[in-house]
Amino acid sequence: MTRVTVIGTTSWGTTLAMMLARKGAEVRLWARTQEEAVALERARENQRLLPGFPFPPGIRATASVEEATAGADMVVLVVPSRSLRENVRGLRPHLDSRSIVLSATKGLEKASANRMSQILEEELPKAFHSRISVLSGPNLAKEIAQGMPASTVVASQDEEVALRVQELFMSSTFRVYTNTDVVGVELGGALKNIIALGAG
Repeated sequence: MTRVTVIGTTSWGTTLAMMLARKGAEVRLWARTQEEAVALERARENQRLLPGFPFPPGIRATASVEEATAGADMVVLVVPSRSLRENVRGLRPHLDSRSIVLSATKGLEKASANRMSQILEEELPKAFHSRISVLSGPNLAKEIAQGMPASTVVASQDEEVALRVQELFMSSTFRVYTNTDVVGVELGGALKNIIALGAG
């Protein structure tokens, strides 16, 4: 069974965790505090950010980084762009270099204007660099949690990594495309709202 760690209990992080669990993955959803982890486990849904969508059986919430990352085939980062670097630094000692590292965070770092994959490359040892991937698309968490049709793009410098992520997420209602244009995928996700506002 594939084991996946999802870092971030945002609405999008919760949705991705649910999608993976519905496909049979064993998912650990990492919460920042023990209180949050207990609340998620007790309710078996994210009542604060994604109410009304019960967790599939394959999801377990935990506040322990060690427990969340142990044996993970893939680690998915779904935290605000402003806190990605801090989160990666906290995770780094617990990551297995065999794990795929997937950023599902959109945006640029304010201080450096770096893309999320650049932050990952700066903060993670070189052994991880070929296993970094990014996911971005016109995705609304609630619609996808409801099972409405949607698509997204996964990019990695290593095509095999992108194909593995595609395999994990692809479903009858969620179509995943792959490519190696990491820069284009990240900038498209970061700049789309600016372009939309400019276009009126």
